[in-house]
Amino acid sequence: MAASTSSYAAVVDALLERIPTAPALAGVQVLDGQPTRNVTLDPDVIVVGFSTDRPAMEITQTRQNQADTRDREEYDLVCLVSSWRGNPGMKAVRDRCTEMVDAISGVLIADRRLGGACLKAHVSVANFAPVQTDTGPSCTAEVLISVVAFTKR
Repeated sequence: MAASTSSYAAVVDALLERIPTAPALAGVQVLDGQPTRNVTLDPDVIVVGFSTDRPAMEITQTRQNQADTRDREEYDLVCLVSSWRGNPGMKAVRDRCTEMVDAISGVLIADRRLGGACLKAHVSVANFAPVQTDTGPSCTAEVLISVVAFTKR
């Protein structure tokens, strides 16, 4: 029996291609996975496929039948969305972070299948964490993109 290949890589690639095209996300720094220490982060940043405290995704695959067909898989892909400004007001970063999460949701609504990379994808959870830092307010959202797909053979 041939091994199943997850849709995970194709979904990440599709997100990295589509997120920067959203008008509300023009100029936003979009990163593929965890930033390295030598990367300078912009005031508005989206990190696809990374979390500071959980796996970026955990796939559950289910056999559709006993034949050698593609398996169904479901997973939540974790993305981080963050906005930072040097001024003292929290409202600007909270509003911008919310706008970026909404724009990601809009990208998925426009193409739930991500060009055929999956059967459907949508933002299912967004946890917001506005905080005051030594350099000003920041708002970061952990966004879960729920994906249903078939594996490739």
